[in-house]
Amino acid sequence: MRKYKLIFALFLSIAMIFSLSACTDVFSVFFVTNSTNVDTISDYGEVTGTVTVSIIYPEEAELENTDGKASIYEKNKTVLNALSDFCALNGIDITIETGASSYVTSIGGISENDFGDSCGWVYTVNGEEVWEAADKCELEDGDIVEWKFVDFSGSSF
Repeated sequence: MRKYKLIFALFLSIAMIFSLSACTDVFSVFFVTNSTNVDTISDYGEVTGTVTVSIIYPEEAELENTDGKASIYEKNKTVLNALSDFCALNGIDITIETGASSYVTSIGGISENDFGDSCGWVYTVNGEEVWEAADKCELEDGDIVEWKFVDFSGSSF
């Protein structure tokens, strides 16, 4: 009898794993969390410089702001590439919507509209507002990129 209970428990566990795998939400979070392919850095070409990346969280999130260095490469030198590499190296999850251009919807678990209907992530380069998609804005050695969670209802970020 004990043997049948063990087999049943094993069968039930396997059935639960397969039923969870049918849940797209579970696996989309997994893939977003592990979406940066650090092993493909060799495809980027030569390192062309280093930039500073800062992430400024909203006060309501009660998270510590963070900053550090990221390398830029011949074929991988956009603001989005620097953020992706920085986050991968520091264990920070990010979510990116892709289409004609890419849009960062979440950094460190803080998503757009978490603290209001008109809130989200924006970035500056060397203290200047940039109105270009992060995957289109190219960086140069020494640039400073700051990602900040802001309320868009104001006139400027």
